[in-house]
Amino acid sequence: MTAVLGMALLHSLFRFPVGPAAHAMVLGLVTLAALAPAAALAVVVGLAPFSRQIFLLLHAGHALVRFEEVFILAFLIGWCGRRGFTSTRSPLSREFRWSVALLAVATLASGIVTLMSEAAEHVTTTWAYTAPLITDDYLIGRNALSPTMLFFEGILLAAVGAETCADHPALRRRIVRLMVVSAAAAGLLQVLRIAFAAMTREEAWAAFATLLANARASVLVPDLNAAGSYFAMMLIVAAGAFTSRFAASCAALIAAGLWITGSRTAVAACVIVALSTLIGYSRRHLSRRTRAAGGAIVLLLAAATTWLYPEGRNEALRPAFEFRAVMNRAALSMTVDHPAFGVGLGRFYDRSSAYMPVEYAGVQENAHNNFLQISAELGLLGLGLFAALVVSGLRATWQAGSDSPWERGVAPGLVTFLLTCLAGHPLLVPGAAYPFWLLLGTGAAGGDDRGALRSGTRIAASAILVLIIGATPFRAITAIEQANLEHLGIGLSTWQRDENGMRFRWAGGHSTLFVPSDAPAVHIPLRHGGIDSRVLEVRVFLEDREADRIVLEPGDDWRIFRLRLTGGSQRRFARVELFARPYGQTVPLDVGPTDRSGAVMVGKVEPAGR
Repeated sequence: MTAVLGMALLHSLFRFPVGPAAHAMVLGLVTLAALAPAAALAVVVGLAPFSRQIFLLLHAGHALVRFEEVFILAFLIGWCGRRGFTSTRSPLSREFRWSVALLAVATLASGIVTLMSEAAEHVTTTWAYTAPLITDDYLIGRNALSPTMLFFEGILLAAVGAETCADHPALRRRIVRLMVVSAAAAGLLQVLRIAFAAMTREEAWAAFATLLANARASVLVPDLNAAGSYFAMMLIVAAGAFTSRFAASCAALIAAGLWITGSRTAVAACVIVALSTLIGYSRRHLSRRTRAAGGAIVLLLAAATTWLYPEGRNEALRPAFEFRAVMNRAALSMTVDHPAFGVGLGRFYDRSSAYMPVEYAGVQENAHNNFLQISAELGLLGLGLFAALVVSGLRATWQAGSDSPWERGVAPGLVTFLLTCLAGHPLLVPGAAYPFWLLLGTGAAGGDDRGALRSGTRIAASAILVLIIGATPFRAITAIEQANLEHLGIGLSTWQRDENGMRFRWAGGHSTLFVPSDAPAVHIPLRHGGIDSRVLEVRVFLEDREADRIVLEPGDDWRIFRLRLTGGSQRRFARVELFARPYGQTVPLDVGPTDRSGAVMVGKVEPAGR
């Protein structure tokens, strides 16, 4: 089923002129994942971060195509297709498999509810809205389904990475090394970007030093802080193999990439994890004097970085903290309003303005705390399932972490990434999210706890699964009833202003608007549009029932029509239809609105008292 869904989503790539070379690469990766999943995993780990640049080299660049997701989908399609035809038992622990399954089901259920709500807001059926979105437009830009699929693909990557690398320690180490090398290459690109910018100036070396100290940039990941989360995670992983010169060289490039992003949260997370890891390691392997010297060096470096950090490179700390506090409170309030299942993946941003204080009126943003954003979008149940999967993966990673220098830093690296989630949202950015999930799965492959679940845990997991599936139809019905139709209009122009500054929309012979159903009545301003010199009669229908008829004379001023609502509706908005016809005739005018003219001018609807 997953492979079929992926094929439907990948179909949208073939609608755009990306060229035969790009198509061949995608089909080749699908085939490779089906025939040699370990090799395909290595390709994805090494090349997916550079997917846009690769497609540009193939002359397949298209500004809106999400090429990194193309890589991931192609790999998952081939891997899942192969898995569907094999009957071998999964080598992963039952705890990890149940965690993956429950979070994946919760994610898909949230996506279904979101799509049905979006379809209702577009006044169409779910199938009519979803079918072209999946098969024609999915990979082009951001849409209602992409946040759900980003999270779902991440969960699958963790499961696929874990199963592919299970019982293969050498492959596990190879994948981790490839991830470090890929991050080092990304860090090198960061440095080269600064160098190329400096070369355009007269004093190139001085300009390079100045830009390196003050500029913030990210070549592969568009979000600077999310890029910092990625580099911070991989820096700690590379530092785990500190005895290797190759790893040290990679770590230096990754550290340069991290610095250029200018993410203070990522740097602070690195310092915290490095100190904690150093303390734990030194207690077992180093003398007290060596431990003291190492800790002093790390603290001095942290203090020097703080003291010498260029002023003005980032936003001041106080307003940055204040804004994050505002967004955190908005996320908590949203969770309180939707505690069980949340508002739906990807919907926090659009709904955040309703939870903002007066001084931030109209502002829409993400929560700047990935954990709170998950609780707001997936509910407390979703947050708990996410935590269960991460804890299960970390536990397995820690079991395997001491066997190899290259695996020693995996668990601390994952913890570093999770620390950055407290002040950012890297899981919303593909370039940071995909490596995290892959590293989590690769690390989890080293665990050896494959016993049966306790009966109580198994019963609880089954109950949660039944709850998620059983609640989905009721959630969908509620989402449709509560769909936000306030700014939707059919047969209406965009908003205009008349000679007195009053806002209105032009309407044709037949138009539809939606009014809040929780008010006893609403006022609808109407005015003759002047496109027809005859007197017009406007028939007003409320939910298919004729409510009134309004006569509009050419040249008259605005007429405020009071429409009484019936009450008792479960929907947030009631449908109002306007039919404009010449007075005394039975057929509505056969005219449509433009941004300059129309049959009727319809003002902004306002709630009215009794």
